[in-house]
Amino acid sequence: MFKFNQSINFTGFALVVLALTQVPISIKNAAELACIGQASNQVWKLTRSHKGVNLLAVSICNGSYIR
Repeated sequence: MFKFNQSINFTGFALVVLALTQVPISIKNAAELACIGQASNQVWKLTRSHKGVNLLAVSICNGSYIR
């Protein structure tokens, strides 16, 4: 006969907690990717050079770029 797992409630709760803790991280990463894409496009339009555009865009989005 099939025997139920005694810790199924804890396992389900643990999985829900893990999923909920990943939501803010995924939102932050999606926003950062959108920022990098937009910033690199704007920098490329100004310079028309591919050299260092992505590095500059990452530094702009991280807030470490001083204009």
